[in-house]
Amino acid sequence: MVTLPIHPRQHAYQAGKSTETVRHQLVGRIERALDAKEYTLGVFFDIEATFDNTTMDSIRTILDDWKVYRSVRNWIIALIKERKICVKVHDDIIHASTNRGLPQGGGLSPTL
Repeated sequence: MVTLPIHPRQHAYQAGKSTETVRHQLVGRIERALDAKEYTLGVFFDIEATFDNTTMDSIRTILDDWKVYRSVRNWIIALIKERKICVKVHDDIIHASTNRGLPQGGGLSPTL
């Protein structure tokens, strides 16, 4: 059995958690610190194009590190690698293939 490491403070892609719950938790921590006359410091960052630039090699490596069954690993890699992207703008349709990246909004994407 494989246990995927999702941190308990991760608020995306988990039942009962959302951007609303993370904001509520953050504000609560700030308010407690201020009530205790403590300082607060927040550091926020966004890694640009994280999902777009994830390589197949890095996905393969992490799945190997987690000791995911080879058949499941190969299925995940094929699913991501063989994706076809289709974009329709008005009457124009653009088709593309991928050689890296993860689907944004995909449940497995943040874990990988």
